Amino acid sequence: MAEGTEPIKITSSDLTSQRVEEFVAQQQAGRQGMAVGALPPPTPFWLSPIFYLGLAGALGALSGWGIIEPFFDDGERTAGHLVAAMLFFPTIGGLIGLFIGAAEGIVSRNLAKGALGGVIGLGVGFAGGFLSAIVAGFVYGLIHIIGAISGLINPHEVQRVGLRGTAFLLQVMARSMAWAAAGVTVGLGQGIAMKSSKMVWTGLLGGTLGGAIGGLFFDPVNRILAGPMLDKYVEPSRAIGVMCVGLMAGMFVGLVEHFAKEAWLLMAAGPLAGKQFVLYKNPTTLGSSPKCDVYLFKDPEIEPRHAQIHKVGVHYELEDCGSAAGVYVNNIPIKRQRLQDGDRIVLGKTVFQYSERAKEKAGA
Repeated sequence: MAEGTEPIKITSSDLTSQRVEEFVAQQQAGRQGMAVGALPPPTPFWLSPIFYLGLAGALGALSGWGIIEPFFDDGERTAGHLVAAMLFFPTIGGLIGLFIGAAEGIVSRNLAKGALGGVIGLGVGFAGGFLSAIVAGFVYGLIHIIGAISGLINPHEVQRVGLRGTAFLLQVMARSMAWAAAGVTVGLGQGIAMKSSKMVWTGLLGGTLGGAIGGLFFDPVNRILAGPMLDKYVEPSRAIGVMCVGLMAGMFVGLVEHFAKEAWLLMAAGPLAGKQFVLYKNPTTLGSSPKCDVYLFKDPEIEPRHAQIHKVGVHYELEDCGSAAGVYVNNIPIKRQRLQDGDRIVLGKTVFQYSERAKEKAGA
């Protein structure tokens, strides 16, 4: 100790003061990678729902095409061809629903949740496919009747060179309506699995819009590939057409989710850094159990049911569920606290940034 320097004295009251506890908590949070005010990492494109749900929809559609296409016989129109035509919409819709329903769980490394969402997506997508097949049959029949009466459609010419002009545009619109009906159910799997009514409506709207827009591509793709030879390149044109439908359905589910979200967590540090978790359920549970809404894996400090986020009015509150490692907001340990836009949350070695829509704050 330098000459003239007063010794440092620590009293028992200092050791038990709240300030010391807060300082120790801040140091612990700092060691866990928490830095208040630091910018979170940008979301990698492969962790964006628009990307991975679009990819899932396209792969689901391609898988459905691979199952049903061998049974088509466009030349002979055999009994197998008629059965394949009847099962075309249900098979494609079911497989798109399976892949989209499972995508969120797979990306979040929660295979149990992915399997449940996928199975539900398969079931409701298959059922929706039957609905769209009925809609398609009605709309196609109505358009051909109107076309024949008006002279826009000549049945003999259709067989030789296909639909042209206004009749072709009517066919495209009919296809779009049919795929919109199929899209109604392909995005419902995850919402039903999570028992979230808001996610169900998000999937319904996104799937319907995506199916309608994807359906617009179906006939133009066929026309571009086949040209005047309508009996050639039917298989690849059908494959590309249904992939457009699946891609658009998945992307629009992701887009609607993005614009409809009110509050969300962005993982700033952890195994899925850059991943967003939209707060759909009330409460939303965070923990190491796969049954949690936000599954935090590979962290021994995380309890099976570590914390919950409650929606109270227009606000969200974070609650520690009695965890040993604790829950920190902006480096301060909390038991239950109202969250503010930009708050940094630490659970074990995982760091989140909480964000919410400006309109929610304006309504406070």
